Amino acid sequence: MSEYREILNQNFKNRQSRNSRYSQAAFARDLGLAPSTLSNILNKNHNLSITRGVKVANKLGLTGPELKLFHASIQENSLRNEEKRRKAEEAVSLLNKYKTRNKLTSYLKVLSSWEHFAILELLILKKTKAEVAESLSLDIMSVKTCIRDLELVGFISIDSTTREISINSETTQFRTKEKSKAIQEFHKNFMKKAEQSLDIPLEKRNFQTIIFSCPESDFLRIRGEIQNFIQNIQGVADSAKISKGEKNVYALGLQCFPLSN
Repeated sequence: MSEYREILNQNFKNRQSRNSRYSQAAFARDLGLAPSTLSNILNKNHNLSITRGVKVANKLGLTGPELKLFHASIQENSLRNEEKRRKAEEAVSLLNKYKTRNKLTSYLKVLSSWEHFAILELLILKKTKAEVAESLSLDIMSVKTCIRDLELVGFISIDSTTREISINSETTQFRTKEKSKAIQEFHKNFMKKAEQSLDIPLEKRNFQTIIFSCPESDFLRIRGEIQNFIQNIQGVADSAKISKGEKNVYALGLQCFPLSN
């Protein structure tokens, strides 16, 4: 599927995720196209013309590299002049590389920072950017940057017209050797945050530590028990999300590592 069709399809899916009754006919209306025209374009029966593409891009509110990719992809599929079409193909290739590189950078940033996941939880609770910044003691620009990362990776979608944020059930996954390093960086940052939280009053936090001895062969069983415990806590947290009343975002970290050689 050409890139401009992927952008159209993704925008349609984003709108449907916010309103299950949102139809392709409604999407066509919002783009200023006849339903049959949009259907033929998405089904590859017709290409979107360059002139119509400009109007559709405006309706979608596309900006930056995504806007350039949308137009270049239309030109790649519509131009008859071989030289112009070749330049459009090169532009699409370069913009796709740029897009992938940006996504990977944002993906690694999300994996390495507790802030992104805390912001995501607050967005699920329908908090505004200003409320998120105040709640986490972050400056508003840092919050906006994290939200852009979350959008680029696919954790959230932002309506180009209303700027409404919706949470996605599926996200982009990258296979990269840098992923393990990013996760290690997350744990380091999390430990620093945990150390800072020692100043929080006892009634608002809970720290528990045990030191024990056991055969190395039992470590896998202990790790399994820890995983079960985390899943149980996640189940309690998921149930609490539907309850009424003000909610706080908490962090739970469990570490088990050898102290002796």
